[in-house]
Amino acid sequence: MSGVLNQTILERELKARGYKCEMDWSHYRLTDIFDFRIGDSIYDVKTQSIFAEYDEQNNRERFSPALLLKNRSYPGPKWRRFFPMTVPMTQINVDHLKNGYIFGIADMPYDQRKLEPSEGDRGFWCAAPFGDAHTFFHKTRLIQSREEASSGFYPILEWKKRQSTLDLGDREVEVTLFGEWAKNKRIKSVKLGPGERKVVNAEMSSLSCVRVEQPVALGGDIIRVTAKNEFKEKVLDIANPTKNLNDSRFVWDLGIDSFVNLKVSKDYVVYWIGHIPLEEFTERFLSYPSYFIPHPQNMDENVPGRLSDDFKEEVERHDRRRAKAIAEDKKTPWPDLGPHIGGGKIKFGVMIAATRFGRNLGAACYIYPPFAWSESALYVLPQDLYFMGSL
Repeated sequence: MSGVLNQTILERELKARGYKCEMDWSHYRLTDIFDFRIGDSIYDVKTQSIFAEYDEQNNRERFSPALLLKNRSYPGPKWRRFFPMTVPMTQINVDHLKNGYIFGIADMPYDQRKLEPSEGDRGFWCAAPFGDAHTFFHKTRLIQSREEASSGFYPILEWKKRQSTLDLGDREVEVTLFGEWAKNKRIKSVKLGPGERKVVNAEMSSLSCVRVEQPVALGGDIIRVTAKNEFKEKVLDIANPTKNLNDSRFVWDLGIDSFVNLKVSKDYVVYWIGHIPLEEFTERFLSYPSYFIPHPQNMDENVPGRLSDDFKEEVERHDRRRAKAIAEDKKTPWPDLGPHIGGGKIKFGVMIAATRFGRNLGAACYIYPPFAWSESALYVLPQDLYFMGSL
């Protein structure tokens, strides 16, 4: 959600400088992400967040443009000097819809994900689907199938009371659902009180996020989000053909701690680092080393990436998608990755992520820690980018 906020900031700034640009929803069904259009060119905007509150505990110098410029060409392994400009491997589109990438860094004094709602805080509290709810509401293949069949879903909201919740008198919240149908936004607000269950009168093909006005009114209660599914056909996952994406038996529960405040702080700053054409990104990431999480005996440096079975499968999936695109006469600048792995080594620029015992583990850089990468990402360095003024 912060990515959409940053794109909105970029759009406002570029328009103020005379650019013709807009956030473009037209291709997100093919890539699971939003695009950004400047003139006739389409860019994918990538931003990462820095939280100043973690500087001291990570012995990290306070961020500044001068610090980034000083280390713009540093390739690692010392993570406190390392500023990779990353693209998650799951977001690689071999069909070449993009003209390039724009990279930015958002800097703020605190981690807004840790803030909690309070009475009268005037926040913009939102939650995005996760788990099985994310699959049902967000999967592109399922969204397309719904619209082709002209049959979607109706969100259902239910205020579930818990016995331990104190009686706070008459309570009511306004729930706003941000959905879509056929590239058109569908935004619907509903008043909901304790014990109430309402079917939202708006058919949707996707549901991006939910906003609750003053979630502190929930106390210890929850809002349960489900769906009345009008589309009955099975839609199988390409990556896992045994999985039906169109499974409406999920339960998405929203408690007071489920929400992130998207209200922009007055201290919120976005530094736009630069842009790079897609063809140049696909060449330059091949020249950098791969990294994984620092070893406990030296937490100041990443270790070289090692080829695991999971990562090998990820590379093979990429190469199969690329081969399929070429067989369909589609031009793609993305290279085969298979020739760049072998002997237990990964010979291209990638920040490797893995899950161990339910925890995300991944290579570190100035921006991450203390958070590990949730998915592996290809990278170039700031030295590879063009100034924003050359867009």
